[in-house]
Amino acid sequence: MPYTVVLLFDEETEKYIYGIWDHLNRTGLNKYMLDSGGKPHITLAIYDTVDYSRFRERVERFFEDMRSFPLRFSSVGMFPGGQSTVFIAPTVTGHLLDVHNRFHHALKDYAHLAWEHYRPGVWVPHCTISMDTDYETAIEILKLFNGRFRGMTAQVIAAAIVKFRPIEYMLHMKLE
Repeated sequence: MPYTVVLLFDEETEKYIYGIWDHLNRTGLNKYMLDSGGKPHITLAIYDTVDYSRFRERVERFFEDMRSFPLRFSSVGMFPGGQSTVFIAPTVTGHLLDVHNRFHHALKDYAHLAWEHYRPGVWVPHCTISMDTDYETAIEILKLFNGRFRGMTAQVIAAAIVKFRPIEYMLHMKLE
């Protein structure tokens, strides 16, 4: 099973995104995110498989002195494909890119296991609001957000290691 390392948000941001997931579920547009058991997040990396105890130590060491930081979500987008992903995206800041790059550098011996779309230079930071969505439904979700989404500021307050599918939170690390 793959392992992912994610950034988690403050309670107010979580409630807002859970509300989006709930609305998409109630309107029949997408139930995946609500049913997944996941939390709203931004993924830093995904690895096919790891020696978990060693990996956990390395990830804990990386985050041990990290401070909480703000992100401004400013846009809505979509990753196209047979099954699309609709997301909200933060404004990319030097700090966010630095966290991502330093994380991958600190775990560079795992690079051969890392999923390509999450590697430095190709990563598109995002918080998924709809996944495994057919194209027509993804367009409906985008239309729903057009004119409604005004942006928001979130606080990154924690990081986690998550094993998936099914989703299992293996480690939760609160940021200072």
